[in-house]
Amino acid sequence: MKPTLLLTFLILALVLTACAERIPVGTAVPGAPDVPLVTPDVAPPTATPKPMTEAKPAASSASTERGAEIWIEQNCNLCHGDQAAGRIGPKLAKTSLSAEAVARVVRSGKGAMPAYTTDKLNDADLAAIYAWLQTLKD
Repeated sequence: MKPTLLLTFLILALVLTACAERIPVGTAVPGAPDVPLVTPDVAPPTATPKPMTEAKPAASSASTERGAEIWIEQNCNLCHGDQAAGRIGPKLAKTSLSAEAVARVVRSGKGAMPAYTTDKLNDADLAAIYAWLQTLKD
């Protein structure tokens, strides 16, 4: 291989590696344009979503209310919608997935969804989100 071709390949590999760095959700990227994360025809959320009053007996209303708050704090609503009805990401309201299955996806990420490790989202908060999801309308 010619030295210039090899050098070009190495530079390209370095640039692609640098571009592949994962940036946590909500982190400003220096020099990046300010692009809204919602489509123009969708108004940004203005309030914390309210949980439905009919919660499963195992979940307290305090944990479901906290789940709704965490949903917004962690920016889950940007992809899944304020009431988890789906947007860019899939619908999660009244999900048929088990709490363990949801935790596996949340902890490891899936597709464009970043992984939420326990230092970013603890187990109690994840359980509160799951409890809140179960109270939402289909």
